[in-house]
Amino acid sequence: MRRLVRTSRPSFRAVITHADAPLTVEQVAQHVHRARRADVRELLETLAALGHVEATDDGGYAT
Repeated sequence: MRRLVRTSRPSFRAVITHADAPLTVEQVAQHVHRARRADVRELLETLAALGHVEATDDGGYAT
C-alpha cells in the first residue's frame, strides 16, 4: 500500500466519525489531499472488515 494511505488512516476514520450521515467513497476522498478513489475504497473496506466502520446497503460508510 502506498505511503499516502498508510499515513492517512486516522483522517479517514475521523472524517467518517464526524459526519452526520454515512459517506460514500467519493465524499471521504474529497477530505484527503491527493487520495486515489481506489485506495480510499480499499481502506474503507478494510476498516469495515475490522469492525471500525460499517458499510451501508447504499455504498456508504458510517461509525
